[in-house]
Amino acid sequence: MENFFVPKKIWQGGGPFPHVLVLLSEYPEFCEYARAHHELLSEYGDKLGVIPEEWLHSTVQGIHHVIDSGQLDTLRDTLRAELAGTEPFRVQLGPVWPGITAVTVAVNPEDRMAELNGRVRTAMEKVPGIELRAKETKFWAHASLTYAEPRELHQMGAFTLAA
Repeated sequence: MENFFVPKKIWQGGGPFPHVLVLLSEYPEFCEYARAHHELLSEYGDKLGVIPEEWLHSTVQGIHHVIDSGQLDTLRDTLRAELAGTEPFRVQLGPVWPGITAVTVAVNPEDRMAELNGRVRTAMEKVPGIELRAKETKFWAHASLTYAEPRELHQMGAFTLAA
């Protein structure tokens, strides 16, 4: 696992708060798609905070409390074991819609993203001391293009699985 955001963007209150992400910043096509929207949305100035290209991602699942280094090591191992048999799949992004705190993009196919979320949750639940928020009725696979300002309302910390 590696630190995804710079230290000043880690959630206040301790951390690390590990998250499993699909790094959309690694795909030039999505970066181009996001840039096109950023240009459109830039007319809203300080009302929307554009997400930098290097931070474009879709969150698969997060842990929203502090864990220690032993739990982090165990989490890394359980994630690798649980995800080992997962077949790669293509995603399609869109449509885009405005929300209360962000402008988001749908990530499809919903069933494959929900399956990925389920596997990650299973791995996280195997680590003693990790407690997840209640499972959603339907997993909402999405990526954000902008957040509503002020940005402090959306402080984030995340980690990604390294090869």
